[in-house]
Amino acid sequence: MNKKLNGHTVIISGAAGDIGRATVMAYAQQGANIAAGDILEPEALSDLRDQVEALGCRFHYQKCDVTEASEVNNWIDQVTEDLGLPDIVVSNAAVTKQMSLREIDVEEWQRQIAINLTGSFNLISQCANRLSQAKKPGRMVVVGSWAAENVHRNLPAYCTSKAGLRMLMKCAAKEYAPDQILINEIAPGIVDAGLSAKIFREKPQIKESLLEQVPLGRFLTPQDIAEQIVYLSSFDNCHITGTILLMDGGLSLNTECSTK
Repeated sequence: MNKKLNGHTVIISGAAGDIGRATVMAYAQQGANIAAGDILEPEALSDLRDQVEALGCRFHYQKCDVTEASEVNNWIDQVTEDLGLPDIVVSNAAVTKQMSLREIDVEEWQRQIAINLTGSFNLISQCANRLSQAKKPGRMVVVGSWAAENVHRNLPAYCTSKAGLRMLMKCAAKEYAPDQILINEIAPGIVDAGLSAKIFREKPQIKESLLEQVPLGRFLTPQDIAEQIVYLSSFDNCHITGTILLMDGGLSLNTECSTK
């Protein structure tokens, strides 16, 4: 296999989740060394470490709360010392909770904004500043959502945080383009994993109803998303920045008008 990412170091937040794990493996299959972060203890990712190292790649895991800038700084310091300055960054850590705007309290609102938006700012800005100072090019991907532009009645904080993340991505892409640091967003639709998969197991009727709304006729898998994250952050990409790669199976095409 031609491993295009030999010699590169990927840093990824939210690595313990379904999308995070799939993304780690997709990068490792391309030869990249992996710096994984999440809020779980190291033992929770021992199997992932074994899989990455079996592919001949190095694996660094550190427990890190991305909402704390000092923890993110320390994480990047340790990764740089162990694997070298990361030149591929994936901001993936995110949370959500089904609550209407009538139900959500300020603590839950702030929790989601802090993790989904401020956490991304902490990781992206610190990595980009270090790459800029080192005069080293980089590639960054934020894991957004089609919910950034589509109202979900029971996910107001999540939608708002993802809309903010999209603008953060665009501002960062403009800021760091002269440094040859390219920053983009991948925006998945409905993924059969994580919170959605839990809901689908508990309420299969919801799964059936949602599936009927996807023109492509299937949900995304974590592997689908991981493959496109790797593609978007490839160093074969020399000109794409500030762009949104929408992966919603046509969901956003559902609003239509008829001439009949």
